[in-house]
Amino acid sequence: MLTRLSQALLLLVFASFVSAARAEASGEVEGVDCPVPWVRVLGAIDADFHDICTGAKAALDFFARIGLYPTAPLFFVVGSPLPAKVGPTAVGCYVKEENRIYVVPFAEFEKQETWFKVPIIRDIYQSLAAHETAHALASCHFKRSNPTIQAQEHVAYAAMFSTMKRDLRDQALTMFPGTGFTDPDRITGIRYMVDPMRFAIDAYRHYVRPENGPKFLQQVLSGAALTD
Repeated sequence: MLTRLSQALLLLVFASFVSAARAEASGEVEGVDCPVPWVRVLGAIDADFHDICTGAKAALDFFARIGLYPTAPLFFVVGSPLPAKVGPTAVGCYVKEENRIYVVPFAEFEKQETWFKVPIIRDIYQSLAAHETAHALASCHFKRSNPTIQAQEHVAYAAMFSTMKRDLRDQALTMFPGTGFTDPDRITGIRYMVDPMRFAIDAYRHYVRPENGPKFLQQVLSGAALTD
């Protein structure tokens, strides 16, 4: 005869089995949930997990302030190399078809020494996570099924630099002097492909102009701007 303790243990094992079976059947994945809703991380050491969660939260807060929220969980996969569809120098990407955000571990990212000509530290790694989170969240809100590369990157870099630690952002802006994009017609895919970092800085400078900001970002997401 089973004791109450034995029965409880059997029920616990059975519940765990059922939960695992349901997860497998529904296509759910393993990982650890961040202390912020919507975000789960797989394959990260503790320090990287903390930075990814921190960066993701910063991006989520940025969008929440303009009334935009995730419509599906955000799942980070930490590892190297990244999916073959991205270039060999990429350190992060969002794959919409998989609903996955891929980033390299901080130890791999750090080998680049600088990002936007700023020495790579963990705060920069948090900004990388914020950038990729912005890509994932924005993909839920683009009204056009195939937004242009300049639309996607403008939104992601607006979020990233807006949430970056001020001293690091100031360093990056100093390393790329200029006034930024003054005309939306100059925010093109060709400019992004030729010099992604310059594009990023110029896009942020365009975003923070008083006449732009969240209003322009909403226009981009709605398909009213940066469409070709």
